[in-house]
Amino acid sequence: MVGPSLAIAIGSMWLLVSFVDAYSLGQESKESAATQSVSQSSTTPPAADLRRSDLILTVDGDPYAPDKPLAGELEIFGSTRMQQLASLWSEEFRQVHADVAFKINCQGSEESFPKLASGKSVLGLISREVSDEELEKWSKELGTPLTAITVGYDVLALIVNPQNPIRGLSWNSKLGTPLSLNDEKLVSKWGELGIESPLAEQSISHHVLSKKHGLRTVADRVQLTAKGNEAAVHEHESQQDIIDAVAKDVAALGLISAVRCPRNKVRPLAISVDAARFISPMDTLATEKGYPLKRALTLVVAKSEDVAAKQSLVDEFVTYVLSRQGQEVLSKDGILPLDVSELSAQKEKLGWTVLK
Repeated sequence: MVGPSLAIAIGSMWLLVSFVDAYSLGQESKESAATQSVSQSSTTPPAADLRRSDLILTVDGDPYAPDKPLAGELEIFGSTRMQQLASLWSEEFRQVHADVAFKINCQGSEESFPKLASGKSVLGLISREVSDEELEKWSKELGTPLTAITVGYDVLALIVNPQNPIRGLSWNSKLGTPLSLNDEKLVSKWGELGIESPLAEQSISHHVLSKKHGLRTVADRVQLTAKGNEAAVHEHESQQDIIDAVAKDVAALGLISAVRCPRNKVRPLAISVDAARFISPMDTLATEKGYPLKRALTLVVAKSEDVAAKQSLVDEFVTYVLSRQGQEVLSKDGILPLDVSELSAQKEKLGWTVLK
């Protein structure tokens, strides 16, 4: 290996394996090129300094201004990733509606939609995009018309053991994964990514969430389409379990929310979308710079039979979620809020009149 950065020609594309620190990789505007090599610096801020939850974001949306306080009970089921967000929302919502009680029980995205049949004051949280086909299928099974709206975006990070020398991967936009060398060949061993012995001959050990979690759907596309064999896939019940497993296994690869990444235990991988500039998931402007790994966070509700009139409590809560205050809460949990056009699109899905 020549120098601390090495460009490796593999097949028809170039993959850069850089020894640049993940934070430095995210600061393209301050460096002449992402391929510049720097050592791990004592001036690199700790992970806590890079948390999106520490940012003060400019958030779009109308201010939340309810007509009157409401009372009742709301039940929220689904995504474990969104459980803390649901708690933050409920706390702020109750500052206005003190007589509203919340029941929050998040055991996994894929277990949420059946709960919607238990009553109208129920909301489902799913930490992935929900297709129109899925929504139609669920609506038929439950006998209740459902609507799915996007409430924000979660930036994701592929993580490796700190002893693994790889620092970055190149994104294949056609296959939607960085674990391919071209449009045909998929990676199964670390050596195919330019890693030398003794890791070279080891299969990539994929650590993923179980199928009841929304993140598994993303992992199936990003990681497991490139798996070498079923023995190299290990399922877990929480993102923390993935972190702990990757921290113990030099051949491991995991996918987690970037804001959950403890850089003292594992290392997040930067991704290049143009084979030249690498973007770190820890960069607070990562998605604006083209970082490709993010997932939509979805709220599923039963449609009101009369679209001209809101279901008082459920729709009041949804109104709050899509308001400026509700969107500001997302940043406290490291989640990207919606812009004004996305907010309008969600309101149109709900059948609400949107002024343009």
